[in-house]
Amino acid sequence: MKCKLLLIFAVVVTASLLSACGRNRHDDNEQEQLEQQELSLPYTSYVIVDDEPLVRTLTVHTNNRHTAVLRQAATAMNSSWQEQGIPYEFRLEVDDHNWLDFDELDSRWERLRVELMAGQGPDIVYFSELQDMRVLAGSGLVVDFYSLMDADPRTNREDFFTEALSAFEFNGGLFMFPISFGFYHVGINANIPQPFIDRFTQYSTISVSQLMDIYLDFKTTHFGEFAHLRPGVAGDIGRDHHSTLQTIMSGFIDLDAHTNNLLDPGFSAFLNTISQVFENHEFISSGWVATPFGSDQFMRERAMEQVFDMCSNMLTPVNAFFQRENPHFVHYVPLTDDQGRLVINASGRNVWASLCVTAVGDSALAWEFIQYLIHAYASPGEAAMTVPRGHMPNPWANHSLASPILRSLSEDFIRQSFHTALNRHSNNHADGFNFLGVDTLEEREQQINIAVDRIAAYNERPMSLLSLMIPDFLFAERLDDFMLGIITADTAARHMYNAVSLWLIE
Repeated sequence: MKCKLLLIFAVVVTASLLSACGRNRHDDNEQEQLEQQELSLPYTSYVIVDDEPLVRTLTVHTNNRHTAVLRQAATAMNSSWQEQGIPYEFRLEVDDHNWLDFDELDSRWERLRVELMAGQGPDIVYFSELQDMRVLAGSGLVVDFYSLMDADPRTNREDFFTEALSAFEFNGGLFMFPISFGFYHVGINANIPQPFIDRFTQYSTISVSQLMDIYLDFKTTHFGEFAHLRPGVAGDIGRDHHSTLQTIMSGFIDLDAHTNNLLDPGFSAFLNTISQVFENHEFISSGWVATPFGSDQFMRERAMEQVFDMCSNMLTPVNAFFQRENPHFVHYVPLTDDQGRLVINASGRNVWASLCVTAVGDSALAWEFIQYLIHAYASPGEAAMTVPRGHMPNPWANHSLASPILRSLSEDFIRQSFHTALNRHSNNHADGFNFLGVDTLEEREQQINIAVDRIAAYNERPMSLLSLMIPDFLFAERLDDFMLGIITADTAARHMYNAVSLWLIE
């Protein structure tokens, strides 16, 4: 009968020790070699089975857009263990689904929640699958990543961009771990009256509230001349009144204290501002842009519709770091919340993945694997570069100007991403755009160095999430009633206050 020994802190017992009864003890040299081998192993626990390879297994719940990069990380982890002489095998089980299957989102979430409450389920969950992260964290079903960092002698918090991690904190801990992060940059239409451009260029960063103030003043004084121009803040902010309100609501809700301040007159004032900005549904959705900065024709068409241009996805922020010849939008600056913190979108393309480690799984092994996963996202192989059964690139690696969360990877990665963007620029002159001062290798390196330094400085600034992932049902219906004139701003705010208050104490 085979015997199994659960060994904590990676104590290796050879097969001969397990099976031998009455054999001689190791001599001093053999014992010393065994002790050295033990010290070289990870601090996590594992199971030894007679006559079988030593196997450690993790399960991951995600969509199939991430499966290839997960497999790549697992291969790298196994290779690393073999190089270190660690005598066991890592196995990864991926529970994935089609990345375009949104119809089953609710049922997947409910099934996952029930499994975890029953003490079952995966070791790692991708955040995109969760509807309300607070439910898992508040129930103790997911692990605080800070506890994993602190328990691992190989990592500490300073290995990562701590300001970015702070943006993902709530309930006094870090229950979501971002693989990367990046910021929004906003430019203003170069064709509108100069006083508005001058007003915009006074900002080194700008908030959503400040953007709306500029737009309303523009609309009041010049909308007859530019009747076709809309707010046009593309992406997830300013797409419509719902997304904009969700962004602003974050400043009135304290998840840690489980309180909200939506009865503050300032919130009602924001509602009235949103009503003026988005009356007659004045918004525009930009769609997905395959090139790093859009063709000249694309940008010209956007400038005919929008007061502002926002770039955040993939390589589009290159517009904020290099001067375009005859630009249609100018003076790109980072977007902030009303407290001046740089804005991250937790579910956008700047965050390649947000992970949760469940309390029912092997959290220490999961944390070890995540270290390899960060590297895989930053340097994916061919299979991980494109979406399943398609040719569209995945929004990570050098298709992106986001920063890997691991400090040691950031500078070289960002530098290579800028080279990727400028190489595409060099190969697409026929598309009608041009960047200035990057024609020679020396000029290019000089400008890239400046751009890399700017991002490095941004990465040390306070940050916040675009929204607190506040469920739509808490505000959408009342906001629509207000926009239609059925209720007042104060009434809408009171209903939202009551709904959010109940949500916070659940």
